Amino acid sequence: MKNLSRLFPVFSIAFVLAYPLADWFSLALFRYYPTIGVFSFKKNPAGNAIQWYGWMATALIVALIASAICAALPPRLAAGRALDYAWIVPAAMLLFSLYIVYAGWWAS
Repeated sequence: MKNLSRLFPVFSIAFVLAYPLADWFSLALFRYYPTIGVFSFKKNPAGNAIQWYGWMATALIVALIASAICAALPPRLAAGRALDYAWIVPAAMLLFSLYIVYAGWWAS
């Protein structure tokens, strides 16, 4: 169980970093079209898509891959590394949030 507990910070950090990047670059694994009630892996011109589900799935896959890589590392090599750099994540998300507000990303 101790080995599993060291993966939680890695998963959290990877998910928090991957989600806004998936949103920014429109890397939704799939899209949901509520007007026609269809999930699709490609863009469908039938209407507006809800991409939130796809961004969550993309971030989940990235976080699972990062956790698997960390699990494959020897414990002495990976021990505490994620927590040493965990302060970078809130700082990076704050800067990213300020940038998207300043750039008018949501001003449409």
